[in-house]
Amino acid sequence: MKLGEKTVTVLKNFSQINPSLLIKEGDVLSTISPSKSILGKAKVPNTFDTRCAIYELSKFLGGFSIAENPEIEFGSEAVTIKDANSTQSIRYAAESNIKAPPDKNLTLPGKDVSVDFTETQLKNVIRGAGVYSLPDIAFVGDGSTVSLQALDAKNNDGNIYSIAIGNTDKTFRVIFKVENILKIMPGNYHVDISSKLISHFTNPEIEYWVGVESTSTFS
Repeated sequence: MKLGEKTVTVLKNFSQINPSLLIKEGDVLSTISPSKSILGKAKVPNTFDTRCAIYELSKFLGGFSIAENPEIEFGSEAVTIKDANSTQSIRYAAESNIKAPPDKNLTLPGKDVSVDFTETQLKNVIRGAGVYSLPDIAFVGDGSTVSLQALDAKNNDGNIYSIAIGNTDKTFRVIFKVENILKIMPGNYHVDISSKLISHFTNPEIEYWVGVESTSTFS
């Protein structure tokens, strides 16, 4: 098997969410963070015939990167990375040692807020969070404008970096930890948010379910 470019990109992204990965049969990859605060799912160009658990996904990706035009073979006990001159064998882990997402499809318990943002908008807000050492990112609606903000939700007198991203007739402040948003693959996204403190980020390439902080407010 040759791993497609999108497959490799998704695997690299998922390695930032969870150091381990359970690969299931089919062409969909999914992962969940050990804290269960973010779940990622993507349809990829490769179809996997073998269910297997890779304990250190970063080492698998590292081995893939040092091989030249590698072939990947998923055997019964290990995955093998081969090129013209080398062979690497990575043994599977026990599934019980890996935090994996549930098999059932997730659905939001309601859509109380829906917003869209671009890759550039999010990149700028993340930069703002870095400049001002802010721990949170929020979607804020004031009944007229939706803004994407970097802030400290626990400090009402702290610095805020804000970008207007749309219009709304609702009032809300939906808060996420920067560390979770950093794990989302770059891109333009549509986001549906439930007041039950769960959100769904989607674009044509990938989707994420991300936990919303309990300090968020909805009206």
